Amino acid sequence: KAFKLFVQKHEKWKLLLIGDGTDRKKLEMLARDLELDKYIEFVGMQTNPFAYMAKCELFVLSSYNEGLSNSLIEGMCFCPVVSVDCLVGPKEILSDDASVIVDEPVVADYGIMVPAAHYGYEKSMTSDINEDDISLYKGMCIIVEDKELYYRLYIQGKKRVAYFDGKRYRERILQIIDNVTLWKTDG
Repeated sequence: KAFKLFVQKHEKWKLLLIGDGTDRKKLEMLARDLELDKYIEFVGMQTNPFAYMAKCELFVLSSYNEGLSNSLIEGMCFCPVVSVDCLVGPKEILSDDASVIVDEPVVADYGIMVPAAHYGYEKSMTSDINEDDISLYKGMCIIVEDKELYYRLYIQGKKRVAYFDGKRYRERILQIIDNVTLWKTDG
């Protein structure tokens, strides 16, 4: 529904949805109800989603719940991102300050964050536009309407991805294990 508002102002944009989740049929019906058929493409499950992501100009995470969102990190490899500030996950990825309060769209260190959804899943599947949709729409507009910001967050996002590199994690975990082992043998 945020895209419905967005495409009214930015009519050359398209929405690409990858995957075959349990809500695909509901989302396809919602797209028809909102008269967005010509703007949305449902490509289903892909063995290589990165081939699609490499062509994207913006990655938007609208989840109600996340942990450490691999898809958000993967999106940052290809383009700037806008994300809902779920209870956990996106804030820790997009901001150096995990205590930042997101009560309106915020330009964070590595992307745009919008407030956590208030209306919940059931209301998200109706054609009625609510504050959650408006907030996500505003976040999307902030980044695409400011070319300098768009480019800065694109570069910052690519740098941030290195923080979540598997090799770095492995080395850090081994370091923690070594420290614990030293602590136990010293005691």
